[in-house]
Amino acid sequence: MPLEWNTSYETGESRLDRQHRRLFDYANQLEGHLDRLRAGEAPALGELGVFLSFVETHLYLHLTYEELLMRRTGNPAAAQGRAAHARLEAYGQGFRARLAAQGLTLPLLEELHHVMHTWLLGHVVRVDVGLQTALQASPQPAGAAASTPVPRLLRAG
Repeated sequence: MPLEWNTSYETGESRLDRQHRRLFDYANQLEGHLDRLRAGEAPALGELGVFLSFVETHLYLHLTYEELLMRRTGNPAAAQGRAAHARLEAYGQGFRARLAAQGLTLPLLEELHHVMHTWLLGHVVRVDVGLQTALQASPQPAGAAASTPVPRLLRAG
């Protein structure tokens, strides 16, 4: 079932919200790949490989940016958020290893789809939305966003 973004998921930080929406889009694109595979279409391995690389890269950049925001705002859940991110990163490493060993299989992609849905609806919707309170409480002098030490690659995001 496709994930639908709605405004109740917003954190109030536009860059972070765009990144979350993009992750929702990726989960829905993965669902489209799964639907085609289940219908018997041969997988476009190159296309799926590129797609998975985009997901991995976007997720890494997103988690890095989110942790910067947590630290900048003094969010009391920063350590808990980092621990959750570390678990997701460990899953990603294990997934990559199994993908290399098994190749691209329907069960492996179904598992990834499940993990993405669970993460997005669990962590993003229930935990990251809590950043809104910290962001509102954090004093933001004029130009603060421009002076935040964000890696160059994240500035476009």
